[in-house]
Amino acid sequence: MKGLEDDVAFAVWDQRGTGASYGALDPTSTATLDQAAADTVELTNYLRQRFRQRQECLFGNSWGTILGLLAVQRHPELYAAFIGSGQMVSVRDSDQRIYAQSLDYAARTHDPALPQQMRAWGEPSYRDIYANAFLIEYYDKLEPCAKTRYFETQGPGAWTAPAPPSTARWTRSTRPRTTQT
Repeated sequence: MKGLEDDVAFAVWDQRGTGASYGALDPTSTATLDQAAADTVELTNYLRQRFRQRQECLFGNSWGTILGLLAVQRHPELYAAFIGSGQMVSVRDSDQRIYAQSLDYAARTHDPALPQQMRAWGEPSYRDIYANAFLIEYYDKLEPCAKTRYFETQGPGAWTAPAPPSTARWTRSTRPRTTQT
């Protein structure tokens, strides 16, 4: 991303009920796939208006690839490009792998509380959104790759701007460079 920072504005978004808005998700019935896709489109329209762009490029990682594909499918006129990383193909399969990896992690680290809590929720698919939120706390421990310095300083939680429209939090890491010709 370093090479693009002078020319491109990046919006890093905490989805409704995640990251900085985790405690504000009430009721949990608002956390639906359709609402998350609608929030993605709403963010896109906010950014288009804010930066006076006809279309945006959308980057989605992991779960964000599902939201990104849905947004582009529903409103292709809003997007110049979609870039997916860590493309999620099967949410159920991904959740089951994370469940198994988390149990392995608990055994390696001799953590009896983690498997006890996981077994209380049961195996995926989860009926309780907080089960997924609980496991997200362990992603960094399961990931083979360390976070980059850019992610640590400019990623989610680095700094927060006032929230536009109805979604909980929006963050922006850099400003676009203006050039005169």
